[in-house]
Formats: sequence, C-alpha cells, structure tokens
Amino acid sequence: MKSQNSKLSKILLAMLCGSVVMACGCSSKPPTGTVTGTVTFEGEPYSNAGIMFLSLETGNGSGSKINPDGSYALADPIPVGTYSVYLAPKEDEEGPTSIDQPVPVYMDKTIPAEYWSESTTKIKFDVKEGPNVFPVDIKR
Repeated sequence: MKSQNSKLSKILLAMLCGSVVMACGCSSKPPTGTVTGTVTFEGEPYSNAGIMFLSLETGNGSGSKINPDGSYALADPIPVGTYSVYLAPKEDEEGPTSIDQPVPVYMDKTIPAEYWSESTTKIKFDVKEGPNVFPVDIKR
C-alpha cells in the first residue's frame, strides 16, 4: 500500500509541477515596441487629426493625438507586428456643451479620403521590439 501511495504522490507532484510550468509559460507577454514620430502633409507639420495604428492580423491597436508641431507618441507600447496607419477625426477642442450631447468630430477635407480608413490606407509600419520612430508624410 505504501508503494502505491508513493507512486500516486509522485504522479500528483509531476502533474502539479507541469501545471505550474504551463501557467507560467502562458502568462508571458509578447514583445512590444514604443512608437513615436511626426505627421506632415506635403512637407509641413500636420495636426488637424489623430493618428491610429491597427494590426489587421491581430486586432491590436492604439492611437494618439497629433501635437501642433506634427509630433505624436503612442501612450503605451504595442505588440510587435505590421500595423496599418490612418488618421482619425479630431474631436472639437471645446467638447460638448452638455453631458447629453455627443462630442462633434470632423474630417479635414484637404486630406485624401484613403488616409482616413484602416482599409484604404497605404501606410504600413512594422513595429519592432524597443523604440520605433515612424514619420508619416501625407500627400495629395
């Protein structure tokens, strides 16, 4: 009886160790990269929109406002991979006039329509592990 208990104990210990190893392996985070850059329109700094990064493969994404000098920085690192980059309408700076009203947004009509959608943009960047700097130059 003692040898059966010993075998059972060894089996249970092995299963417990295997579970711990699997749990630790599943919780590891994928490699990530930080993203910064500038947005220009025909060579001049552009800030009349937000900028969005979206992986069409994984659905991961992030966005940022564009500063008056055209610079942007995603707030958090994003998983490495290929991202479609497009513009998002800029919210009205003054915000809603009451809590029940939606915040108005608008698209800058001087920018070609292809830059306003993840499905039509031709701008793609491969985010690598660590810092990434991506200049975005929009053309008519």
